[in-house]
Amino acid sequence: MEKLNRKRLTSILFSVIIALFMILITSTKMFKGLDNVIYDYVYEKNNTYSENIMIVGIDDKTLSELGAWSAEYRTYVSTVLDRIDSDNPAVVGVDILFSGNYDESYDHKLAVSAKEIDNIVFAAEFKSGDKLVDNFHTKDITYSKPYDELLEAVGEDSLGFVNNLTDYDSVVRHATINVNVNDTNYSSFAEQIYKKYANYMGYDYSPYKTNKEYLINYNGKPNDGYEVVSFVDVFKNENLYQDMFKDRIVLIGWYHTGNTVRTDEYYTPISRNKHMFGVEIHANIINNIDNGLFVNEANLVLQVIINVIILVAVIYVISRFGFLWASITAGVSIIFEFVLGLILYNAKVYYPTTSVILVIFVGYIAIVVYNYVRERLEKGAVIKTFKQYMAPQVVEAFMKDNKQSSNLIGERRDVACLFVDIRGFTRMSETLVDPIKVVRILNDYLGMTTKQIFDNEGMLDKFIGDACMAIFNAPFDIDDYEFKAIKAGLGIVKNGDAIAKQVFDEYGITIGFGVGVNCGEAIIGNIGCDFRKDYTGIGDTINTASRLESNAKGGQVIISEETLNRVDEFGNYKLKNRLIVEENGYLNLKGKAKPVLTYNVIGIKEDVKEGENEEVTDDSQN
Repeated sequence: MEKLNRKRLTSILFSVIIALFMILITSTKMFKGLDNVIYDYVYEKNNTYSENIMIVGIDDKTLSELGAWSAEYRTYVSTVLDRIDSDNPAVVGVDILFSGNYDESYDHKLAVSAKEIDNIVFAAEFKSGDKLVDNFHTKDITYSKPYDELLEAVGEDSLGFVNNLTDYDSVVRHATINVNVNDTNYSSFAEQIYKKYANYMGYDYSPYKTNKEYLINYNGKPNDGYEVVSFVDVFKNENLYQDMFKDRIVLIGWYHTGNTVRTDEYYTPISRNKHMFGVEIHANIINNIDNGLFVNEANLVLQVIINVIILVAVIYVISRFGFLWASITAGVSIIFEFVLGLILYNAKVYYPTTSVILVIFVGYIAIVVYNYVRERLEKGAVIKTFKQYMAPQVVEAFMKDNKQSSNLIGERRDVACLFVDIRGFTRMSETLVDPIKVVRILNDYLGMTTKQIFDNEGMLDKFIGDACMAIFNAPFDIDDYEFKAIKAGLGIVKNGDAIAKQVFDEYGITIGFGVGVNCGEAIIGNIGCDFRKDYTGIGDTINTASRLESNAKGGQVIISEETLNRVDEFGNYKLKNRLIVEENGYLNLKGKAKPVLTYNVIGIKEDVKEGENEEVTDDSQN
């Protein structure tokens, strides 16, 4: 229960930490750059485009035949406008800023041609100083309009700002349809064109939210999709076909890389390695308005709430359960987030999932590492504890066997139990006034018995004053454990003689070591209360071993008849033909209804090994 509560508390703590981290990165858009990359390469794709939009591009061919950009181009534009207007277009949009006054004849001619077109929109720009504004949070913004005569000819409602919004990585992903600057509303170039187009076609137009940024759904890569005709071809009235411009939105703008007037080309999410011209971006924005393709970004507060709920649930599950279920949960949740992002994007809602997926992954790794470290520490503590009971090499082998580790909880096992006690210890402790001498002798004795137990792969269960208890074949299986228990008992008696001699020589006190060994089934496990447990054995087998030891004289190793006559699965004696024994007679043991026949083990028949014992017969058992 305590471990379960600790695990639950750890899960809650992890969930809270991850949730706070999620709030931080979502609200600060810490992984915005990574979100953008995923958006560009995963979400952005080709969309339907309107064939009613076409571009008249001032391209390389135009500059080659008409020369570099100059004031004279105003007359060229005037001629092109006349040509287009003669074909009855729906709307003409001129993505060129004619802001200064030049030659009066050039300026006047352009103004006259523009005035003749009912639906025409000219470019205007927001600037801050001499720089073009690429976001509307910039201070000291001014609105740059065409020169006065042209403005008077077309009117304020025929202007639209052409500022493209670039992210920090210089990619145009968003468009603002209209803005409010200094308490004045301004329409974008695309909106102004579409309002005139909707009116021309008899459509209803619903204004977009002011100052809101929409993700542009690009219809295709640069120079792909929209029909483009060279400006010079229109100027010379060449390579044109009848009704080319009829009822269409015609955009005039730069289609030339590296023009000397200004750079009007940008990177877009649909093509990060090739520039798209500004006039083509405006065509995409108009197409988005016409076909309802804009993608709305999910509300930031809603993102935080959803992300935190998902993360808390996932991290809680990951931290509560084992590695397999944690891995499955993490994998499924990451796939779910990715698929959810695609589904919402197709529904025209962009829900950035990169940060959530990343946090789930990082949280999963953190929890796996934490659990690994915690388990290693716990395993280290277990090893340290069990090394007090068992030989180090036995403990290491046991800890490598995860299946055997479950045995610590509790089980019934067939074991051999050994008890040993000092005969004459009470007299010795009363005779020796100095407690340090008593402790030294006791430590020498306990150290010797522990070594014998460990050398024979036994588990030191406990010290009980001057007595010692050991169990063989627990917590995991060992070969020939009955024999090893008795061998450990004989080793204790033999090596105890040296300790007894030293005590007699130094203090004139006689001591001895009595050992009792019994085999049979016992309940083995962690037994105790919440704050204090012992890994030990209980049952009749353990009690009998204790009673045998209490009847053993100094230098004796006593076993029961049942232990001596144990057989293996093939019917062979395990001990009888390997030990030198003498009958010790029947003993009345506490807790036993009948006397128990016991034997004193004298030694081991060195020439007889396990597996070479004689098969048990009915006569030998009688």
